Amino acid sequence: MYFFRYFREIQWRGVYVCVGLFLGVFTGYKQVDLIFEIILEPLRVYYNIASLVSLDLTEAFLGQLQVAALAGAAATVPLFWIQMVCFLRPGLYQREVLSFQKILFVSSFFALGALYFT
Repeated sequence: MYFFRYFREIQWRGVYVCVGLFLGVFTGYKQVDLIFEIILEPLRVYYNIASLVSLDLTEAFLGQLQVAALAGAAATVPLFWIQMVCFLRPGLYQREVLSFQKILFVSSFFALGALYFT
């Protein structure tokens, strides 16, 4: 019976991540115009493109939905890693927890550096 507690725990962690993904996609869809402006700005500067052209009625909607899904997935990555750490941490030794914290600390600086240079 002890083994099934882990299934319940990982199930709830997955539910938290799925709810976060849904909220991220919903928020991304509400802000899709701003996201498109950010994406299109380099195209306007370097290639003198004024706007996007959609040839089909569903193409514009699906394009907006895809951009919202990518933005939501990108926003959900930190929540996913936090849930993974919360699930794995009770099973780690103390030295493994310390090395894991160091890796997370250093990788967060790499992520911030990547955000700065993009």
